[in-house]
Amino acid sequence: MEENGESMWRMTRSRMSRRLTSTPNSTTTSYSFSYVARESKTVSPLEWFTSHSRHVSVDERDGIQKKTFTKWVNKHLAKAGCKVDDLFVDLRDGFSLITLLEVLTGERLPRENGYTRFHRIQNVQYCLDFLKKKSIKLVNIRPEDIVEGNGKLTLGLIWTIILNFQVSVIKRRQLEEQLSAQNYNSTTQARISVAFAYSTLLAKIAPKNIALPIHAAALPNLFCEIAKRAVD
Repeated sequence: MEENGESMWRMTRSRMSRRLTSTPNSTTTSYSFSYVARESKTVSPLEWFTSHSRHVSVDERDGIQKKTFTKWVNKHLAKAGCKVDDLFVDLRDGFSLITLLEVLTGERLPRENGYTRFHRIQNVQYCLDFLKKKSIKLVNIRPEDIVEGNGKLTLGLIWTIILNFQVSVIKRRQLEEQLSAQNYNSTTQARISVAFAYSTLLAKIAPKNIALPIHAAALPNLFCEIAKRAVD
């Protein structure tokens, strides 16, 4: 059994290597979203993303992630006539973050109309408290981290919001399509691939082919959490 598993893994990696493409004047590896979705069915999504994160530097990965998440945020903020230019700067006062959650949920959040550090921390705290009331798990994110422009934790917060407010919508649509074609039992429904939902989400807000780090940067703890929820 172990030998067959190892053989399958070698075959999968061989297929992956044949599909690698390099951007001009760059060593960044790119994959199509359909390829990511298909190959992640052979090995676990987290294993697939983690095993390929070595192709890029941390700075490059974070830069691509920041750019893609900024596009997603602006797509929703546009409904309220707002926009952010720098995700790490423009979310620090909490106003844009509050507006984003209001657009996504249709609910109103309290806000402090001031620009001191106290007001900023309070506004971000309102957002974190709101997410917690929605039973959304936050991983070591404090309001001070966002106010101080902590890039990694800001990306982590936006990724958490994406997983809970966008991926759930995509998953529901996928379930409806699957159920209309076949009579799935409840267990089968629950095991529909989270990786497929994730790649579908990114396909909506990024170019047809995008550098892999956007997948690898899916913060392992958060990815495991959403995957666990899909199976439980």
